[in-house]
Amino acid sequence: MGVYKRGAVWYYCILKGGRRIRKATKAETKRAAEVEAALASGGPPPSEGDAGISLKDAIMRVYNEEWQHHKSGLKMVNRTLKIVGILGDIPLKQVDESAIAKMVAYLEQENLSQSSVNRYRAYLRRVLNLAYKKWSLIDRVPYIRNTKEVQKRFKVYSAQEEDLIINYNGREFADLAILLFDTGMRLGEALGLHWVEVGADTITIWADATKGGKSRGIPMTQRVREMLSRRRMPLAFDRVFGFRDQHEVERIWSRFKRVQGIVEEGWVIHAMRHTFASRLVQRGVDLYTVGTLLGHSTIKVTERYAHLNPSRLAQAMRVLEEGGDRVAAELHS
Repeated sequence: MGVYKRGAVWYYCILKGGRRIRKATKAETKRAAEVEAALASGGPPPSEGDAGISLKDAIMRVYNEEWQHHKSGLKMVNRTLKIVGILGDIPLKQVDESAIAKMVAYLEQENLSQSSVNRYRAYLRRVLNLAYKKWSLIDRVPYIRNTKEVQKRFKVYSAQEEDLIINYNGREFADLAILLFDTGMRLGEALGLHWVEVGADTITIWADATKGGKSRGIPMTQRVREMLSRRRMPLAFDRVFGFRDQHEVERIWSRFKRVQGIVEEGWVIHAMRHTFASRLVQRGVDLYTVGTLLGHSTIKVTERYAHLNPSRLAQAMRVLEEGGDRVAAELHS
């Protein structure tokens, strides 16, 4: 088994069933590519010694039972295996509150956001819950408390900044940017979009292509409709866009920022999605509708945009005042 890199893509080469298999991975690091190679090669299930199942073996067992069927399964197992790098491949029974505190301290020293640290907690909690409730391999689940997450500021592009982005690097990137600005789609959803999912007035995003696992339909703006109509003419591909993967788009984005001399934080492709949502809220669209268009799993995720429409709060206070005036008038009549 070996891994190697060509350009920006990691590949693995394994022997399985007497056949040599070479395949591109989704990994961004050599270590992550090695994990994909190990998972692809299969192998016997982990055995338990006198000390019980190890942390790494428990993580791989969760992957085999649950995470491999998840869209982000590889990312989940890679992040969870980082915990093994922090604590060592200790017996799962030794993962207690002190071990968890050690993991958290290490992650915080890496200046990870609280949401990222909480994600590591969630993955480890899932491993421990299965080991306790389903596999009966440990006697208790240690207490793992999430840290309250402080909402970070997010970038919203101005009309001038949007024009700057759309007019960079030619038609293919411009068309992608138009779609992201006018639909709020995630980059992965846009790159995976197929022509069969493009209707006359609506784009359908199926559950297996979304982060939240929910299908949704997004009505097209006139600009998106014209862009897609133009791209349909020489129908040479099944997919709407011809980018090889997200890495290719990220490289174009990095060059764009370098050429424009942009060094501020927040200038990311995902901010086009924030811009879409922010414009809707600022123009009076209710949060439930915005969340539906974005494909959010709960309204709580959409609430980060609530502060962008203070006029609704002012309207609520006017309703209160008008109600008070009406009651007073009725009392004096």
